[in-house]
Amino acid sequence: MRDYIQFYLNGKKQKVSGEKISSTLSDYLRYQKGLRGTKVVCAEGDCGACTVMVGDSDEKSYRSINSCIAMMALMDGKHIVTIEGLSQDGEPHEIQKAMVDNNGAQCGYCTPGFVMSLTDLYEQKTSVTEKNCRNFLTGNLCRCTGYGSIIDAALSVDPKKAKSLGALYSGLSIEKNTDAIEIKTPNFEFYCPASLKDAVELKKKYPDMRIISSATDLGVQINKDRFEPHRLIFLDKVPETHLLEVNENEVKIGARVHLSLIEKAYEGIEDEFSNFLNLFASPQIKNFGTLIGNVANASPIGDTLPFLSVMNAKVILVSTKGEREVLFKDFYLGYKKLDMLPEEMILSITIPRRSKNEILKLYKVSRRKDLDISCVNAAMKMTVTNGKIDSFAVAYGGVGPTVLRLPVLEKKMIGLDFDADNFRAQSHEIKNEITPMSDVRGSSEYRHLVAKNLFQRFFLEASKEVSL
Repeated sequence: MRDYIQFYLNGKKQKVSGEKISSTLSDYLRYQKGLRGTKVVCAEGDCGACTVMVGDSDEKSYRSINSCIAMMALMDGKHIVTIEGLSQDGEPHEIQKAMVDNNGAQCGYCTPGFVMSLTDLYEQKTSVTEKNCRNFLTGNLCRCTGYGSIIDAALSVDPKKAKSLGALYSGLSIEKNTDAIEIKTPNFEFYCPASLKDAVELKKKYPDMRIISSATDLGVQINKDRFEPHRLIFLDKVPETHLLEVNENEVKIGARVHLSLIEKAYEGIEDEFSNFLNLFASPQIKNFGTLIGNVANASPIGDTLPFLSVMNAKVILVSTKGEREVLFKDFYLGYKKLDMLPEEMILSITIPRRSKNEILKLYKVSRRKDLDISCVNAAMKMTVTNGKIDSFAVAYGGVGPTVLRLPVLEKKMIGLDFDADNFRAQSHEIKNEITPMSDVRGSSEYRHLVAKNLFQRFFLEASKEVSL
């Protein structure tokens, strides 16, 4: 049992204990280590100025994350590389050179974050196209002269000369820390158990303990003084939470599996969901955030929730009494209210695979295409046989206190002819099962209209796949 966290920073071992572990990674870098190249602007994980690269002993490569919403407590066993760690022996990295040569620096304040995101692009060994450059820069905002010169810089880098972080730090072997951590201060307690048994016993002892997967949302709340952490448990060292298993019938996902890994796992087996995750958030958020975190957060507009609902996913809960399964569509009892006992925690989620004759479509309507909170999101799944609908599932987010299935509408759809008139007629019935509110993202009337239009849009898109 340790009372400190241990990690590497630009190749050098670090130890942190006490109150410092409750600070953000960006504050630690800037004010404790004097690494001011990592900037903080929004403190919400939106602008990308705080981007750093993180690797650990379990992964073959590094990944970009937002350091402004990452708690220091979660950095145990990691290797953190900042903008200062890219240059070696006074020689800038190829990406840094390219930014200078193509005048991509602009005002300079957000430039380090752009460089780190482009480092992630080359680190993942993906094809370097303009589209991929833009995808990897989704989480970086620049308000100076635009992205043209930055894209030019990204495309001009010679992949053969751009050293990976593994090559830059070839002499570094990241230790795999499997021992438990317990750090107590007068105002803060942090636990990182090394086994599932220890984790559930802690939850039983402290039912009000806040369980964190990656705390991306919690990090925002802390930064905005909406939440002060008191007692946290981090599941990173519990092997069962890292489960990611794909078979012909279902996909099993543990509580600590990052969204970026899920996106890759679904490529080729369910492109509708994989492509949807591309819009879910920036690479920095997906590289750190988890699906289970999205589920546990219980936001009425959680983007993955309609998909999980229509797929009839199962939430696996665990406590000292063992495991318990809850059908996802029954998991939310009200606003932020879950079918979960105080001593239980979410261990994983099981998602059935879609059969070949099922048509699935996922939708997200927001003010911006990328990196924005949804106004309305939806998922619809259907089968058609001989021109008639013989199964139908629909779920909406942003139109009620929780994600909503529409059981009355689903029942009415079964047996109807698959045609535009029926979909148009039934779209008017949606208003009877949703109760959207008005807020800054859209009025109640607008959300009603969007929900109806998405239903009719589903017909138009499904028509291309239905064999009548």
